Amino acid sequence: MMMGKKKVGIITFHASHNYGSMLQAYALQETVLGMGCECEIINFRTERQQEFYRPIFSKGSFVDRLKRSLFYAPYLLAWKKKQQLFERFLKEKYRLSSKEYSTLEELEAATLDYDVYISGSDQIWNISALDFDWAYFLPFAGSSRRVAYAPSMGPLPHQLTFNREKADKTAGLLKNYDYISVREQQTMEIVTQLTDADYYTVTLDPTLLVEPQKWSIMAGEAPLIKGNYIFLYTPWYNADVYEEANRMSKTLKIPIVISLFHDGALANLKIMRRHYHCLLASGPLEFLNLCKFATYTIGKSFHLVAFSILFRKPFFAVNGMEDSRVMDLLKLTGLEQHSVSPIKGFSTVPTKIDFDEVHHRLADARKQSLNWLRESLC
Repeated sequence: MMMGKKKVGIITFHASHNYGSMLQAYALQETVLGMGCECEIINFRTERQQEFYRPIFSKGSFVDRLKRSLFYAPYLLAWKKKQQLFERFLKEKYRLSSKEYSTLEELEAATLDYDVYISGSDQIWNISALDFDWAYFLPFAGSSRRVAYAPSMGPLPHQLTFNREKADKTAGLLKNYDYISVREQQTMEIVTQLTDADYYTVTLDPTLLVEPQKWSIMAGEAPLIKGNYIFLYTPWYNADVYEEANRMSKTLKIPIVISLFHDGALANLKIMRRHYHCLLASGPLEFLNLCKFATYTIGKSFHLVAFSILFRKPFFAVNGMEDSRVMDLLKLTGLEQHSVSPIKGFSTVPTKIDFDEVHHRLADARKQSLNWLRESLC
């Protein structure tokens, strides 16, 4: 049954030039719209976030920019195209607030009139994240309903216990919420500890609320890379991921495809010397395409695992069971064996997955998460 036309405002990492961040924001928007609500993403983009996601060659002094431009010369056009693809996705796929905000003070001074405010999802409650801001705890929401849908405190949520001042501030903001769900068990445990309450729940990342067929359509019908390939993705440079992918490539005799460089010249130099197939001009839609048509995927990324599952692709999550975000998803789907230890290697992981059973488990969890969200919006 369709609910009344409530106005919903979502605040999340919608403008982070990160595949998972932008795709989860889109997924939550579409899910709320599908429940019969009016919905906007509050266009909150801090200067710190925008600076962080600027290309490496455009940061620093004139001399630094010149050096980096020379170093990355063969990739400059592709890198610029990548930025454009992220911004195009933001403008074409989101329903944004009419104004853009860059500080919590601007949000507090704005005349926002949403009936319901949603925090989530992604690592918006990770106070160590470089683009974290207290605005993601909705202190500006006034008397409107506050809902947290599947935010994460990151791979190590217990960090809050190390800083009493920040822990107390977080606890005070959490107590203002009407409904709270979180993405991982560890985040739920720390929220429970901070608020001295035990009625919270774990819900699916928004990307898993959207049916695979819709993602498949968005990914396109033609592969960007022809033939068999291993898609390697890790937002941060991780030597274990690259070493394991190199072993896979050599053993299976298929190439490695990557879609980004990292924030360090030494790491990127290592990548350049390996002569990977680099599709640097890749925004969120291109990421979906690379996942959909890959023969295998490997990496250290929650959303790489999520989309590999949705697209029914054999995957290898490097040290996945050591990351609370990935671990919960692997446990939910019964795919713990697909956490790869660099010591044991990918060859110890079964490549055949009963995706019918996996998707059956996901369907049950999806139903529960959608019901929770629907009830929190009523």
